[in-house]
Amino acid sequence: YDGTTFATVTLSDDRVAGDILTTAYASAAFADPNVGTAKTVTVSGITATGVDAGNYHLASTSAVTTADITPGPEFSATSPAPNSHIKTTMVGYVLNININGSGSITFTRTGGSVDATSHIYHFTAPDLTAGSHSINTGLSLVNGALYTVTFDIQHNEGGATYMARVNNTSVLYDTSVASTIILSSPASSSSVNNTIVSYSLEEPAASGSTIVYTWTGGTADVSSHTYDLTDSDRTLGSHTVTTDLPLVDGAVYTIAIDVLIEKVTNTSVKYDTTAVAITNTLPAARSVIANAVVSYTLSEDASSGSVTFTRTAGPPDAYSPRVYIMNGPDLSKGTHAVDTGFELVNGAFYTVSFDAADMSGNSATISSALIIVDTSGGSGSTAYANFVWNADNVVTNKVNFDASYTICLGGAPSTCVYFWDFGDGTTSGPASSGNMIISHTYSSSADRTVTLTVNNTSTMSQSVTLVKTPPVVNHSPLTLSLYTVSFADASSSTDGVPLPSNAIQVIWGDGAISGQDAGSVFTHTYTRARAYTIRHTATDYHNVSTTEKIGVSAPQKFWVQGNITKGGVNLPGVTVALKYNGHTRAATKTDENGNYYFANVPAGTYTIKAAKYQTTFSGIPASVTVDTDTTVNFTAQ
Repeated sequence: YDGTTFATVTLSDDRVAGDILTTAYASAAFADPNVGTAKTVTVSGITATGVDAGNYHLASTSAVTTADITPGPEFSATSPAPNSHIKTTMVGYVLNININGSGSITFTRTGGSVDATSHIYHFTAPDLTAGSHSINTGLSLVNGALYTVTFDIQHNEGGATYMARVNNTSVLYDTSVASTIILSSPASSSSVNNTIVSYSLEEPAASGSTIVYTWTGGTADVSSHTYDLTDSDRTLGSHTVTTDLPLVDGAVYTIAIDVLIEKVTNTSVKYDTTAVAITNTLPAARSVIANAVVSYTLSEDASSGSVTFTRTAGPPDAYSPRVYIMNGPDLSKGTHAVDTGFELVNGAFYTVSFDAADMSGNSATISSALIIVDTSGGSGSTAYANFVWNADNVVTNKVNFDASYTICLGGAPSTCVYFWDFGDGTTSGPASSGNMIISHTYSSSADRTVTLTVNNTSTMSQSVTLVKTPPVVNHSPLTLSLYTVSFADASSSTDGVPLPSNAIQVIWGDGAISGQDAGSVFTHTYTRARAYTIRHTATDYHNVSTTEKIGVSAPQKFWVQGNITKGGVNLPGVTVALKYNGHTRAATKTDENGNYYFANVPAGTYTIKAAKYQTTFSGIPASVTVDTDTTVNFTAQ
């Protein structure tokens, strides 16, 4: 492609061998100058001359054929871009075709620090292939100098030479510039169970930028995995992308973000999607315990875990569920015996649940049910009575009873003998397995107390209410001050009987639990910044509960905004970064009115940095404490 329709053709004929004949043409041209294949070429003014020309007759003085116009050499996605700041001599570009020729990249000083030398990098053979290139030129630039970066190429084809050039101006070489990339997650030496990558860019990245996972250990992975940053992934500011790359469970990777002129890596990142295994748990299901000592085995180190005792039957436990938070040695791989220190209620049945999450966040739960507390050591009992009941959905006033929850020390529940007192003057039993699960129809819907006696040694009584209406759970609007949340309970019963004492339970979502009377004010202070789900439960005299879930984020989040002016005029296009502990938390640019805005900023102490080419700023405080919505205005010179 040279922008014209000019064509060169070779004529053929059917002359007799040895004849003297010369063929020529006046012109040959494509129909248009555009790149394409099998394009029409028209040849005009064809002639035949020479000693033997009289022996021949031209069929036509014109002809039509086809030929291709191939693309000329072209650069795209060149970096460093115009008006950029660099601290390395990395360059990047994309070539549209394989080059048969030569090329170079030249840094020519145009301002700033003095540099009398033009710095030239000459392309090697691999640099001339079609596609994306990222090259460390190794040139010795002068710190503080301003350069024009010139990309040149010469391509030889068909006896002609075709050239392409791109000039990127006002490129500042400044080795004091901070890294343009912050790879915040996954961190080095961390474990993850997803392919999400979080990073921030101090300046836009070039086309061809990538995220690459390279296997370094653990379960074998023969492939490296590449995610190409999209247009939206390459903009200035903070980004979180889900790469959906096919990583191998148990493999360890180095993760690199390559923006062509700079590359950052985080190493020893383990990809783990297999949950921690919790085994050998004690107490076992249907066992008798005298204390709250537990034991368990973890298949790998855990990041968090808990043991929960939840009362399911027998005498009430105002502190159920009781949650023990694993910490320190409790979380290491191996077998553990832990005294939770809970004072469980004698005679109560509990379900004990073990929860753990590994270093990648994969969680597991295992539970043991029907565990009874007996601090007397048995006292000759051969069974521990336990039953559940439910009102029949078909027959009015019919109640179904199930005593298979009983613990029979001599064997299965079916080996025990059961005697029922239904509380209305009628009984059933004593009998064995046939009397374990039974139904009874009452003559009225009045409340009853039903008593089960097992093996003539253990009893359990429960109140049976045929019509049950759950309480209404409610609360006042939440108030949140940094890490402290507070609300007033507004729950009520629906059967005319006030809720009992300690009827309200609040599970705060961090392992803490509060129990108080209805109408009380609940206040809790969190120690970690994150989103929590609060479980607010009201339980009436019939042990009927209603629970609501309340979402809250701690600490409270605020906005930070401001206006930048220069000479009393609003200044657009200023890059403003909000930094925490030296790391950019968010970045934006001022709008046409010189305004910038950051939303959802957690409480803390921040610094604000502003940047615009050949512009300095004043009035920016050394630090900004954010504990309310905050405005910071400043000026440019």
